[in-house]
Amino acid sequence: MRGLQALPRNGDWSGARVGVLGLGRSGRGAVRLLESCGATAIAFDDRMDPSTLDALAADGLGHVEPRSAAQDGAALVRDLDVLVVSPGVPGTHPMVAAADVAGLMVISELELAWRRTGSEVIAVTGTNGKSTTVSLIHEMLLAAGIGSVLAGNIGVALSDEVGDVDDDGVLVVECSSFQLERIMEFHPKVAAVLNVAPDHLDRYASFEDYAEAKHNVLRNQQPGDVFVFPAGDRRLEEWARGAVGETSSFGLERTAGASAWVTDGSVWRSSKSGDEEIMPVADLRLLGRHNHLNVAAAVAAVAPWNIPAATLREVLANFGALPHRAVQVESADGRTWVDDSKATNVHAASATLSGLEGPVVLLVGGSGKDED
Repeated sequence: MRGLQALPRNGDWSGARVGVLGLGRSGRGAVRLLESCGATAIAFDDRMDPSTLDALAADGLGHVEPRSAAQDGAALVRDLDVLVVSPGVPGTHPMVAAADVAGLMVISELELAWRRTGSEVIAVTGTNGKSTTVSLIHEMLLAAGIGSVLAGNIGVALSDEVGDVDDDGVLVVECSSFQLERIMEFHPKVAAVLNVAPDHLDRYASFEDYAEAKHNVLRNQQPGDVFVFPAGDRRLEEWARGAVGETSSFGLERTAGASAWVTDGSVWRSSKSGDEEIMPVADLRLLGRHNHLNVAAAVAAVAPWNIPAATLREVLANFGALPHRAVQVESADGRTWVDDSKATNVHAASATLSGLEGPVVLLVGGSGKDED
């Protein structure tokens, strides 16, 4: 059997021959998952250097014999049922191109991992704010006594985590555009898109192509599912008008259809009994206006689980910034130093700057990724 028939959701994978292209964290996680489910994993990478082999051995995969993907792509895909690509592998890679020509199903590690779980999924994508938002969501669910696993683009392969959550738990998944390019049936109960701004233009032919990869997070939603988006964003409001499930917005003011917002110095949410104040903004440990949006997005994303306001308040009051994301590291002699080195695009840097008061000295560097 070729294609997804070889990898039925929560079914029998024995006998499936699955190629895994790219042996970073996600690729090695995919190999581990395939092997544990009885499939045959054939690992490929462009660089067969000692560090790649050592990483496989350290993961207990020393018996897997990786092959160089620099060979003829058509020959490599001939005997495969499915090809799994790691997020860092572009669609222009010769082996991916050969698979497409041969009609071989190419899926992301995200899709592969989802096929081994029966739990609900909250998927969060966007150009910026993803890691903070998914971490908040995860902490809110745990504080409410709901089993939750956090994985994805935050640095933990979903393939390594799907076995750690029961069917009545929740997978909280940070999704990059790269991971969403090759999903097929990946189905989140809640899909949140925080923002879409130019990024990774060194990989995509245009900004529209990048945005369309983000839009994939909605492709398999059904009636009863929820799309969470920022109020006032014209592109995402258009996506909301085309959504199959329910829509829920968040923002910095109270708008029609909003589930959560930050205004008048407080975090608010809508409830069956009316607007409900959760806590004053002054009690948040997170700095900046952009983090107020992340807080509102997280509150909106967990709305289907009806978590008490007191529980949300406790989580928000104790949640500090993640490393290198607008973290205050020093304050003396009238100067405050802020580490925002995870701001890897113009939109992210601008978002943090807009939330800082007083004169700013900006120290920047890095890869432009073909941005303006």
